[in-house]
Amino acid sequence: MPPAFHPSDPVAAMWPVMLVLAAAILGGLVYLQRSGIRRDGIEITVRCRAGHVFRTSWPSFVAAKAARMGGWRLQYCPIGRHWTFVRPTDPRDLDRLDG
Repeated sequence: MPPAFHPSDPVAAMWPVMLVLAAAILGGLVYLQRSGIRRDGIEITVRCRAGHVFRTSWPSFVAAKAARMGGWRLQYCPIGRHWTFVRPTDPRDLDRLDG
């Protein structure tokens, strides 16, 4: 019986990478849908740990100006002028929380 995976086959070697990538895409979409956060284009409203609220780009897989850790990202806060963790915030909750 021939082996199912041969390391010299470049197409077969890419399957694990493609599966992980597909799982990451699906996980991100499920997270955004269940959290109720709406994406307006590629910019969303985020809140830093100090409570500052601002809009930033949140592309699904590329983070050129931030390091992503699950639903949190390490990013520069332009309001407080500091590096901090930010997370998506539902804009509908801002009046209720900040008002």
